[in-house]
Amino acid sequence: MLHSFALAALWLAILPQLAGASAVVQLGKRDEIPYGEVKPDTIKTCSFWYDNWDGMSCQVVRDYLFAIPAETFTRWNPSISLDCQGWEDWYSYCVEVKNEPLPQPSKSSSSTTSTPTPTPTPVVKKWESLGCYIDDQTLSHRSTREGGNSLTVDKCEAACWEDGFQYAGVKSGTQCWCGSFVGGDWAQNQADCNIPCPGNKSQMCGGNKLLLVFEAIIDSAPLPPGNDPDPVTTTTTASTSSTSIPTTTAAPPHTEPTWIPQGCHKDLYPSNARTLRELAFASDTSLTPEVCQATCLQNGKVLSGVENGRECWCGDAIQTPASNTPTLDSECSKPCSGDKSRTCGSGGRIFLYRYAVPEKEDWRVVGCYKDLWPGKSRTLPDQAYIGSELYNSMCQSLCLERGKKLAGTENGNECWCGDAIQDPLDNVWVDSADCSTPCSGRLGEMCGAGARISLYQYVVPEKKRWKDIGCHKDLFPSTKRTLDKQVLVSDSELTIGGCQALCAREGTKYAGLENGRECWCGNDIQDSQSNVLVDKAECQAPCSGDSAQTCGSGARIHLYEFGV
Repeated sequence: MLHSFALAALWLAILPQLAGASAVVQLGKRDEIPYGEVKPDTIKTCSFWYDNWDGMSCQVVRDYLFAIPAETFTRWNPSISLDCQGWEDWYSYCVEVKNEPLPQPSKSSSSTTSTPTPTPTPVVKKWESLGCYIDDQTLSHRSTREGGNSLTVDKCEAACWEDGFQYAGVKSGTQCWCGSFVGGDWAQNQADCNIPCPGNKSQMCGGNKLLLVFEAIIDSAPLPPGNDPDPVTTTTTASTSSTSIPTTTAAPPHTEPTWIPQGCHKDLYPSNARTLRELAFASDTSLTPEVCQATCLQNGKVLSGVENGRECWCGDAIQTPASNTPTLDSECSKPCSGDKSRTCGSGGRIFLYRYAVPEKEDWRVVGCYKDLWPGKSRTLPDQAYIGSELYNSMCQSLCLERGKKLAGTENGNECWCGDAIQDPLDNVWVDSADCSTPCSGRLGEMCGAGARISLYQYVVPEKKRWKDIGCHKDLFPSTKRTLDKQVLVSDSELTIGGCQALCAREGTKYAGLENGRECWCGNDIQDSQSNVLVDKAECQAPCSGDSAQTCGSGARIHLYEFGV
């Protein structure tokens, strides 16, 4: 049976085309009155509600559509746990409480236990204009602090911030409006927001039924060294007759769909069709991959793409794939308008993501093949399943149980197994676009097609090891940390193997030991031009848990890479 979201999402209306205009799109519908059932323990002072009639997941609604920190959302909706247990269709959930301080997103994961860490006080770095908007519930609350014959843009911004809102808007010369997100559309003529503010004639305070909207750009004060705001995984100590090693519970393997990067692709319009069919929105201030992914998911699309730093595109398949081909990821280098530290495609280049279940590491894709039965033998001889709950990893498991090293899904609902391709001169490889029938049991996966079978081969996993890649500088605070995540270890328990085990459980590529007592993990070597390789003699501090081993030194980190 399809994931609960799939049936509802496929019926969602497409967002209006926004070609030729920059806009901040209202990603989730809110109501002042709940139209679904409400859990009895929901906060009584809720001012806006989300009606969960579309089958959206809790994480998408909470984290992407409304960007509410997990702790805040659970406080407003106690029936929902931090890891989203208790979420139900057809209920209404609180997504805004008037006059609460502006919640800042927590960096801790809702699926792991974390220790409290200092949180920087949010500071407004600047207010940035988002443009002139048609007043269609663009902002939710009219300010009681400001307005009237002394109104200025600055006063409205200050009033909204004090009331806990990140967005401020001035309207009709005398009105100040505030909100936690921006809805509605840009005015066709941006110059129509032309009514002077009565308190400062050099500023414009919107227009007739038009809001001039501003966003608070937040700058968090840096924490002192050692107070990294990233979450620290709670550890326990497993005592043995030898040196004790801190252990932590690993997260379960990801078996639900997620957004998987597909790399940078050409988008050669107008000489070819767009790589993805639908422009969901364009924004000069708000685009990130996650916002685009949430928008495409809401529209029932399994491909999302970010382009030119400001455009979000959605679709179910790549158009003109022979021309809109993969290219170097470095060509998708334009900063995202919503997060300048990240990249969102470029001109004529789109970075794609697919909503799917990650492939199992021990199965590799063979490709899409013809299955010309009854004129020829079946591509694979043994049928393991036919039904309405098929997905690829399920078929792979069924074939592995039968001792078969080839698995294939066909026609959306069939699973076939075997050890070799039958009639290989006829049942040949074809373009992957031919295997385009959705799996009957999971949104975002393709399971072959009529007379086409998606093949996978079982590969015996190789045992991966940690490789010593030497002593590196760690010049924090003048540069970023060489690795970005510190895992707490007792001051007397650090060993090389213990740190490697912790980083393996964190799922990171690198493990690093520093100053004799610190364990660091990460997937990238940060500021690699500064945090360079140095002589191993500079990493000579004895490990606190085994003095026969060395664990870096001050401002020096000994790195190990997993899987090479």
